[in-house]
Amino acid sequence: MYAALSQLATDAAYSRVRTALAFASRGGVSLLVASLAARPTPLSTSVVVGLDGYITEPRAIELLMEQFPGGVRCFESPEPETMFHAKTYCFDDEQHDGQVAFLIGSSNLSSAGLIKNREGGLLLRLDAHEVNSARGIWESWWQQTWTA
Repeated sequence: MYAALSQLATDAAYSRVRTALAFASRGGVSLLVASLAARPTPLSTSVVVGLDGYITEPRAIELLMEQFPGGVRCFESPEPETMFHAKTYCFDDEQHDGQVAFLIGSSNLSSAGLIKNREGGLLLRLDAHEVNSARGIWESWWQQTWTA
């Protein structure tokens, strides 16, 4: 997952990444920051991280907030016996209707999830001709998640 994340983070075709993850650790945040730092121009970054189960490390949230001021939200499921379990990244160009890349898998924002574990994932790149329906579905889900 980290190789795909790093590749997308440095791709000049994208100006923005929005990610939603069930939990985060300091090590995972450090890997995300390192992949984005390799980019010559800043990437607009928004992160939603889950609080369910109290697994997310408080220091991970602090690091995210330091690195991406105004671009971090925490999500706690309002329904009992449910859990926020998303593990998605959407890379796109917010100024144009160009290509979009979705990185969706089983890894959380942790060093184990990104590098060590045997995780499953899918990198889906869509060009401008394929993007409209996928973007609509993503935007609807993102807005519900970001504003929850």
